[in-house]
Amino acid sequence: MDAETLYRQLGRLIETTPDFSGFVPITHEQFVWIGRAHALVLASNDLAWRAEFDLAAKGYKAPRARTR
Repeated sequence: MDAETLYRQLGRLIETTPDFSGFVPITHEQFVWIGRAHALVLASNDLAWRAEFDLAAKGYKAPRARTR
């Protein structure tokens, strides 16, 4: 992915950042957003950025599966 496309996608992602002020486990919406952010971090091919993101993301727990 070229730098301009990555920049634009990151901007769009930032505009849609969900509220992360709650407690863990995170919501499905937050989990999906983190996944999108992770994909863009990987697309950047920046190892330092990837390591920093991975470290920050480890603090979150996936939402629990819904039971009937």
